[in-house]
Amino acid sequence: MTRARRAVVQWPVLAWTALVWVLLWGDLSVANVLAGAVLGLLVVLVFPQPPVRFPGAVRPGPVLRLLLTFALDVVRASLQVAALVLSRRTPTSSVLEVHLRTASLAHLTATAELISLVPGSVVVEVRPGTQSLFVHVIDTPDAAAAERERAGVLRVEERVVRAFGTAEEVADVEAGDATGRGRHTRPPVR
Repeated sequence: MTRARRAVVQWPVLAWTALVWVLLWGDLSVANVLAGAVLGLLVVLVFPQPPVRFPGAVRPGPVLRLLLTFALDVVRASLQVAALVLSRRTPTSSVLEVHLRTASLAHLTATAELISLVPGSVVVEVRPGTQSLFVHVIDTPDAAAAERERAGVLRVEERVVRAFGTAEEVADVEAGDATGRGRHTRPPVR
């Protein structure tokens, strides 16, 4: 694929860069929009990336549910972290391996981002080959707390897939069990 063709294929990157440029400058003018578009074109041409394929669908109801539950998770986790700080108790942290149920890199990435944006948890490693996330979680004093955190990651994955996945991916998540293994996932490689 030629560089010019790649720039055409990646028009969302161009548009996004132009929008961010205008927002950073705080001035909506023709010159600013053009400067942002030129910057976006340079980014696409100098740092070419493979095009992102999105075979799924955007479902407004599940997207709204995803956003609302994410906002609720952020508020709830912020209060829990604040309470933990005020208690002056030393928390027991864990790094948990969570096997996701779909093989989509887009869903893996979205799930990892949403988990990392919630206070008290951060994804420290992603293994696309086994659809695994390694999540550092603060305050997991026992195995039951660790399992609750794993289940929470799987609920986030389910909401992402319901919002943006194909019908097959939604069925795969519904068929998965509590361990995170779905019908179409590959077994973990050790």
